[in-house]
Amino acid sequence: MLVSGTLSEQPVMWSLPVNAAGITNTGLREENQDRMTSFFSPYGWVYLVADGMGGHKGGAEAAELVAGGFEQRLLAPTEELSLQSALQETVLEVHRELRRRSSTEARFAGMGSTVAIAVVQETGAGLSLITAHMGDSRVYLHRGGQLILLTKDHTQVQWLVDTRAVDEATARSHPDASILTRAVGHGTDPALDISEPIALRNLDGILLCSDGLSGFADGRDIDRAVKRYPNPQDCVKELLQTALGHGSNDNITIQFIRIGDNPQPVEEQPVRSYITKPETAKLVHAPSPAGFPPRAPQKPFQKRLAAALFFLLPIGLMGTGILALRSGWLDSVLQGKTADPLQMRINQLKKRADKLEEAARKSSQSAEGDLQKLAALKATMKRRNYSTLKADLEGTKAELDRIARTGRSSGSHVVLATSVSGMGKTAPQTTKAKGKAISTNPVAPASLLDREEKIIAQAELDLKASQDRLALLEHKLPTPVTSDSGSKE
Repeated sequence: MLVSGTLSEQPVMWSLPVNAAGITNTGLREENQDRMTSFFSPYGWVYLVADGMGGHKGGAEAAELVAGGFEQRLLAPTEELSLQSALQETVLEVHRELRRRSSTEARFAGMGSTVAIAVVQETGAGLSLITAHMGDSRVYLHRGGQLILLTKDHTQVQWLVDTRAVDEATARSHPDASILTRAVGHGTDPALDISEPIALRNLDGILLCSDGLSGFADGRDIDRAVKRYPNPQDCVKELLQTALGHGSNDNITIQFIRIGDNPQPVEEQPVRSYITKPETAKLVHAPSPAGFPPRAPQKPFQKRLAAALFFLLPIGLMGTGILALRSGWLDSVLQGKTADPLQMRINQLKKRADKLEEAARKSSQSAEGDLQKLAALKATMKRRNYSTLKADLEGTKAELDRIARTGRSSGSHVVLATSVSGMGKTAPQTTKAKGKAISTNPVAPASLLDREEKIIAQAELDLKASQDRLALLEHKLPTPVTSDSGSKE
């Protein structure tokens, strides 16, 4: 079934003409459970594709309810609502109706539907496009020779692609490709994905389709058909044949809208092509250099393999060269000699023996240095001991000289108030009171001279004994250590 229309039938003056055509086909199925509609509403031109599912009659009934529900609500909105609010409220009402009929009528059990909507509006700045969808029916924009996917499928396999569990090449033939994660009449989240307004340009093309086309024909095939047949009526026919030619076994429904004038047909050129990620699905063509035939696009595995070889090959060559140098094989080849395995082994052992000898020499030098450090440490300790003993001896001499001078200078008015080291005698004790020295052992004046004479005599005896000990100590001192420069410490 082919349907076409043009905005020129409407009394509203738009900045650019809008022409559209649609087609639906049962394909290899017994029943067509797809539905499409297009109508002019207070919100602008509305284009819709629905793909039903559930039972022998449930799928067709679900798609019919979705298409009719949106047309009825958007043609006559009950209150002043924005387009986004009207779309969300409509899908909620249709969702509830599908759930009610699925639970009350056994023949409609499990019924549900996808939906893809494109609304073309006239704004003060020109035409704009707003899309809404749920499920795996799609909306594309064709602009400047590039095909852009405006919607993202609500399917299990798309979730796997988003989480990088599978790649795009595997997704098309994945067994979960047709399992939906969101659909009208299923689940508890009937929210539509609604886009922001997209400014439209002259020669832009808008494509809506069910998965009977997008599930079998890739972006290159769709782009080629749109370029070759810019007229909407011819374009939808070509896209239908493209889907059937790729073995589509599902219902096929397509709507194509051309903004402005129809561009000139573009014949297929020998070009290099590649397609980006599914969320953008942008098809870019780059001409081949002059004089060279076009090259087929590389697959992801081929790209990874080429990159791995590019990095691993130089590393392998460097490793081989290092092994050849270490083994001596390269020297023998450069000298024109035939490599002898036994001689090569002997050379390796010689090199190893040289390395061990060098290590032993370094170890011997290190041990010799440690011995020199130990000898220097011992010499330092001896010098320190001699210096300490010498200082003690000089201190003892000074103390004895002081004691001798103190004892000889004592008179009738002098009292020894300190203990003489090494004498075993203690001078009369004194206490201080109010800044004056007061003796605690008062002595009679008559015997004071005799007592001082005895103390002096005893001090002289002790001095003599100390001098003897000093001579003995000097005799026992160690021989001073002489440094390398000949000076003594």
